[in-house]
Amino acid sequence: MWFNETLASGMAPYHHIIGGENGLGEDRRWLEPAHEYFTWMAKHDAHFRNKRSIANIGVVMGQRTHLFYRPPRGAQMAQYMNGLYYALLEGRFLFDFVHEDKLAPEDLKKYSALLLPNTALLSDRQCEQLKAYVDAGGSLLATFETGLYTERNQPRADFGLGDVFGIRKAGDIVGYNRQCLSGAHREATSHSRWLREYALDPGRGKQSTGCRCGCGGADGSAWVRCLSTGAFLSYAATYG
Repeated sequence: MWFNETLASGMAPYHHIIGGENGLGEDRRWLEPAHEYFTWMAKHDAHFRNKRSIANIGVVMGQRTHLFYRPPRGAQMAQYMNGLYYALLEGRFLFDFVHEDKLAPEDLKKYSALLLPNTALLSDRQCEQLKAYVDAGGSLLATFETGLYTERNQPRADFGLGDVFGIRKAGDIVGYNRQCLSGAHREATSHSRWLREYALDPGRGKQSTGCRCGCGGADGSAWVRCLSTGAFLSYAATYG
């Protein structure tokens, strides 16, 4: 299964055995399955070479955010990415991971939608690149504190992409709220519907929304005021 997943992802499988070579002698039981698999790969190699991804959704991998951003108490940085990852996986969407340093127009033109799972640290240049992507007809989805910090982890007075989404910072995060958690759960169930109806359909218009839990912020201000656990709270789709 691991070999299949590796190969299907466009990577090159590598197999080796750690341990068992000393004391009780080498365990060679794992060698034959690997031999059979690599023999099959060699036979079908033409189908796995010089191929390109057909995904039209890109998920931004914010390396600086993962290294330097400090999420609110009770949350872990991996949760933001994992939540979006599983929403896409369970929705059967094809997607690529896009490194934050690969946001030039030629890198993004193949994607109908670009998703930023709490990519909190964004430079001014990266914000401009994302704005250009939207101006060219692309759709953006961003969660929580995306763009609220510079690439040096310095807080901004307002969202770096605020004008793209038509939102502004209304206050500081307020911590755990059970009512908002219920709303965030409902919001999380709308991932697939949003992607199908808005992000991937250029015929739809412009949408901007915040948390639907009843805590206010229909204009998007709930982006900041609501939950501090990394749940999916706000989304927006913009077309040029």
